[in-house]
Amino acid sequence: MARYYFVAMLVTFCAHAAPVQVKTTTDSWNVVSLTLTPDRNPAHVLPLNEIPNVLNATVSNGVTQFTVAATVRITSIKDSFVSNNKLVAIGDAGDASNVVVIDLMARRLADWFFCYAPKHVSPNWIVYVEWYQGHGIPNPNEVVLLYDLTRTPEENRLPAAGKLEIPAPIQAGPVVVGIPIYPESNARAKSYRMETENALESELILRGPSFLFLPPARLVFVALKGHDALDYSDYLVVVDLSRGIENAAIQTIDIPKDQLKRSGANPNYIQVAAMQAVSTDMVRLLVPEAEYGVSSITVAIP
Repeated sequence: MARYYFVAMLVTFCAHAAPVQVKTTTDSWNVVSLTLTPDRNPAHVLPLNEIPNVLNATVSNGVTQFTVAATVRITSIKDSFVSNNKLVAIGDAGDASNVVVIDLMARRLADWFFCYAPKHVSPNWIVYVEWYQGHGIPNPNEVVLLYDLTRTPEENRLPAAGKLEIPAPIQAGPVVVGIPIYPESNARAKSYRMETENALESELILRGPSFLFLPPARLVFVALKGHDALDYSDYLVVVDLSRGIENAAIQTIDIPKDQLKRSGANPNYIQVAAMQAVSTDMVRLLVPEAEYGVSSITVAIP
């Protein structure tokens, strides 16, 4: 419990309130409006009397304009974008995040799923942490997944995902969606499994710093191991996807402590609030100046 409380406090410290953004890529479609309205259809009532929303999206390509609607579990929209004739909406859904994919050519809901910390890292890729029930897995070894919008929803699932209808019914809770790219054991075995018996081997992907994408195809994030605040250690993970998302090459990098003027309460754990790209081979880690005597440190990325 101490572990989850500590990480929750860190996430609260790191989080930044972000306005809803509507972004487009090089696709011809532009989002004119994106709204949520309560869905009062009795057939869509969820457990605990939760009322889903209807996502109303109006899009235009300069010649044609239309509105498409889909019943969703999103309660507030945090980000949206268009890629490969697909409109993606990312938002909150209780204690999880929800990703919704709408096929603009077919004008219908194509896919949706629950996850943690989703990030639109490149024109076609969404990266996120597989959702799990906090008290259901005592020592989670969190799994990082990638959803490729150039693929069909079926191609974004492993055989282990089972045969749940796609898109899943609104009452369902799809979570095993995407291609595992970390840890290496999951990527190699093509597995969604996240249980580990040893608490000291349990690994969390820190939410505050989020995922950072470096060209040509590298993903950088902060991971943490340990049982509680006294034995936590954190480090950078670099996932190179230049050979394809099924062939992830993974490295871990120690966070340099020689750039700090003073160490924190736990010298093996550095509180990273955010990451910024300095160049294609360098990132800046923002840290609490009151704790370390500096506001940031830089790390070379191979």
